[in-house]
Amino acid sequence: MAPGSSGAESSSGPCPDDADSVAEGAGRARRPRGRAEVREALLESAQRLIAQQGPSKVRLREIAEAADVNFGLVYQYLGTREELLRAVYQRVSARSATRFEHIDDLADAIDIFLTADDSVGRIMGWAALEGDPADVFGPSPGLQQVASMMVRAARQDGLDLPEDEARLLAAFLQVVALGWRLFGSIGLTGAGVEATSDVDRRVREWMRTLVESVVRGGTG
Repeated sequence: MAPGSSGAESSSGPCPDDADSVAEGAGRARRPRGRAEVREALLESAQRLIAQQGPSKVRLREIAEAADVNFGLVYQYLGTREELLRAVYQRVSARSATRFEHIDDLADAIDIFLTADDSVGRIMGWAALEGDPADVFGPSPGLQQVASMMVRAARQDGLDLPEDEARLLAAFLQVVALGWRLFGSIGLTGAGVEATSDVDRRVREWMRTLVESVVRGGTG
């Protein structure tokens, strides 16, 4: 070793490995703290994992690890597995409803249906495959808001659209939109149709035409 080399090394700062460790630590997200943060982190992780794997395959410990939360807090803040699943489904329903809060145009409502988070459709699909979705989802505030928009739009044209018919149409639109998001590419391939932006535009127009025919013209 050359004379004085030790001092030069000691003043050269952290070695590359130490620098990498510092950068990694700086980039790591802070662990959730407090009841609200922990609960939100658990629900966010649970929603993502359920959408990917289905509710029956997701373990509570896996959810806790993904959320970077102590496993014992799952039971403390969310209860049993069934209670956690119900909370996830309610969260999905509530978040979907918030997208309809500040719109009055039915065309915008259709756009929201067609641009919903893909995980929503997957979670609803898993719920239908593995149980009774009516037991876990319950009434949807978002669909009720869309139905109310339909009733108001009909009244503006001097028409009377029954509330139950509006709710049925809202449910139908949601199912069609989610089905198109999940299975549209399969249908297009089977029909020999190329997936383009024009295809999505036409699907959107067809849904708008359907709504207009019911809301503005009645169903007979």
